[in-house]
Amino acid sequence: TRREKREDDDVARPEDPTRRPQLLQQIIDYLEEHRLSDLRIRSAAEFCGVSGPVLVYQFGSRDELVAAVVAEAERQMRAVAEEHVDEGVGAAIRAFWAWTVQEPRAATLLGISVEWQVLERQPEGAGGGGAQFWVGWIDLFADRLRRAGVPAESALTEATFLHGGLLGLCLDYWVT
Repeated sequence: TRREKREDDDVARPEDPTRRPQLLQQIIDYLEEHRLSDLRIRSAAEFCGVSGPVLVYQFGSRDELVAAVVAEAERQMRAVAEEHVDEGVGAAIRAFWAWTVQEPRAATLLGISVEWQVLERQPEGAGGGGAQFWVGWIDLFADRLRRAGVPAESALTEATFLHGGLLGLCLDYWVT
């Protein structure tokens, strides 16, 4: 039997603003055991306990899903350094390194960013890839050094050197 149409039948369900961030965290959990290059909407949806169309609705295509996961991983990592950069570049680097070796998710987040950089995948509208993220740290460090009185050219050179050391440590940590 057909039920009568109610007045609220045409009203869309209100969006849950916490849904997308929750799904991103679940997908990062999924990537603790899987490679970024192997991420598929169907397998991620199954892991998250939702249907594929839910992920498509939240993120769009597979490339957009990957870009969102990468952006979230990089946001979480950069937040650690940004939290300490006003104490100095050395403090930011030490805090990030301590977080890297102590935080259980750090290796997964690093792996997401490194794999993204290696793959050089930059879907339209993704806003860049891992290489841009890591190079962005040079700007963060150089800005802090300039605020500490280091001349601009020297600040950029020092920031590049410090960034190279940190990136090398992170890559070594991730592969071992």
